[in-house]
Amino acid sequence: MRFAAAPASYAIGSIAGEAFALAITKALVASTGTTTSAALYPAGATAIMLAPAAQKRGP
Repeated sequence: MRFAAAPASYAIGSIAGEAFALAITKALVASTGTTTSAALYPAGATAIMLAPAAQKRGP
């Protein structure tokens, strides 16, 4: 029973993270008036996430 809280905290974190991403996407569409910015948002977030990994590899 000691791992019973792990799935609940994971679910709560997923819901909160998804809501945050949705709010960002809605704000982008509202501010630009086009869905292009909403489509580029995940690509930009992925690039930011992968940048440190690319720097660690080196030549």
